[in-house]
Amino acid sequence: MKKDSWIFSDGAQDRFPGGDPMAAFVSPELVKKNAVREVWKTRDFFFKFDKRPGRTFLEEFRHGSALADRGVPVVAHLACGHAPQGACLVTAALRNAVPVEEFIAGKVPPDAFLDAVAGFLKLLDQKKIVHRDLHPGNVLVVPEKNILSLVDVRDAFPAGFFSSLLFSRTPFLRFIADLAENLPDGRVCDLLRQMGLFRPRTFLYAEFRRKALFVRREWPRRKEQILSGYPKFTRAEGDLLFVRTAGASDLARAATVPAGEDVFTAAFFLDLVRIPHRRVFAWDRKKEILYLEPVSSAPPPPDRARELARRAGLAGISAPPELWRTGSDGLVKLSEWKGISPL
Repeated sequence: MKKDSWIFSDGAQDRFPGGDPMAAFVSPELVKKNAVREVWKTRDFFFKFDKRPGRTFLEEFRHGSALADRGVPVVAHLACGHAPQGACLVTAALRNAVPVEEFIAGKVPPDAFLDAVAGFLKLLDQKKIVHRDLHPGNVLVVPEKNILSLVDVRDAFPAGFFSSLLFSRTPFLRFIADLAENLPDGRVCDLLRQMGLFRPRTFLYAEFRRKALFVRREWPRRKEQILSGYPKFTRAEGDLLFVRTAGASDLARAATVPAGEDVFTAAFFLDLVRIPHRRVFAWDRKKEILYLEPVSSAPPPPDRARELARRAGLAGISAPPELWRTGSDGLVKLSEWKGISPL
């Protein structure tokens, strides 16, 4: 892209060698991609590319700047470029920051983090921020400091005079529900009450059902992405299809069972609907061998009512026994699930 095709936030051009953002595109690491978009990370920056011509990222760039001007914690939107061959958005990389969904995976979030979440959501509420795509994947956290920041803000903006009718607290409440997997209901309900919800338990269980039904509708597309090596879910290495976060060390300690793609993708389905199960590391597509954790580390659900709420939303989905935990750990046994598999 030519230098004159870039728009910079105040003082941002000086952060790039010679004032050219592409000169900072050094030793990049692919984060994710699809047919038209790619996201790459360097030491100091994130580069989001879109192959379609036009000012694709201009609105997101302006939203990021507007949010920062309002005092909303958001990654710095530094530059936006456009050219006939596509568009690019450059944002600052927060050191040691990880997506909230990655930070909370498989563990109980500490109280200091939950307090930070409550303060973060209250700030968005006070600033009247409209956000149509708020979820733990679009918020970063610096774990050592419990500092949270918005990222991917195409659908986030301050409510103005005419857009004030679009403002709703529901995205903030749903964000809390997304954190509920490893928390006691009482702690989740406390967070919801802090956001002004008077019947938090009713909202929480309705949210479990809503999300389960949404995943069922989206499942055919998700399954195709999983098997194609879409970076958000998997990566291909020869005949092995790895789960995105797994590596060779996981395979060294893994248990192996003969299994086809239906069992492999079932692990992702159970992840998406928040049903505890044995984690899968990889699948050998040629030998049809599944690599999975020797003993499940998935915690049992905090109470029976929450599990029943999920069952109601799934309407009787079954799961492969290789992935299921049975016994006296509080989980619903596979034999209690009726109906057909989504696979």
